[in-house]
Amino acid sequence: MQESTGVSHPRSSSSAIESFARSRQGEVALLIGLGILLAASHLISRGSLHLPGHHGVVDMAILLAARQIMRHPWSATLASIAAAGFAVIPGTGFGSSAPLLYLLPGLVVDLGYRFAPQWRTSILFLTALAALGYGAKPLGRWLIAAVSDAHFGSLAHGLAYPLFSHLVFGLLGGLVAAWGWRAARGHGGIRDRIFRK
Repeated sequence: MQESTGVSHPRSSSSAIESFARSRQGEVALLIGLGILLAASHLISRGSLHLPGHHGVVDMAILLAARQIMRHPWSATLASIAAAGFAVIPGTGFGSSAPLLYLLPGLVVDLGYRFAPQWRTSILFLTALAALGYGAKPLGRWLIAAVSDAHFGSLAHGLAYPLFSHLVFGLLGGLVAAWGWRAARGHGGIRDRIFRK
C-alpha cells in the first residue's frame, strides 16, 4: 500500500488549475475576478491623478485582454458586469450611475469584436476599439445629465475635454493589451496555453 506524504505534486496541481480555467465556470470566474480587479483599482488609485479618464489605461487593458484571452463571446461584458456589481456594494463610494458606466466599455468591445471579426488581430483596430469603448463613459454621463438632474464634475466645462481624455487613455490601455497579446501569440499564445485541448 502506497503511503501519502501530504506533498502536492506540481504537475497534478497545475493540471487541476488548467482544467478549471478551461471549463465554462472557470472562465466566468476569471472574468468576474478581472471585473472586480477593474473596479477595485479605482478605489486604490482614487485621487492620484486629476485627469478625467485616467483609469482608462488599466480598465481597457483589462477588458481588451479579457476579450482576447477568453473564449466566451461576451467576455468583456461579463467582466464589466462584475465591475458594475462591485460598484453597487454599499460603502465603496461609487456613484449611482457607476454600474451603467462600467457596463458600456465592455459592451462596446464585445460588439466591435462581434461585428468586425476580420480585424481582431489588427493593433490599430483593437486600440481604436478600446478608445471608443472608454469614450462611451463620458458620453453615457452626458446622456444621463441630459435626461435627469444628475451633475458630473468631469462635465462641468462641457463634453469635449473629458471625451478627448477618455479616448486617449482608452487608446493607451488598448495599445498595452494589443501589443501584449501580439507578443504572447509569438510565444505560443496565452489562450493556447490556458485552453489547450
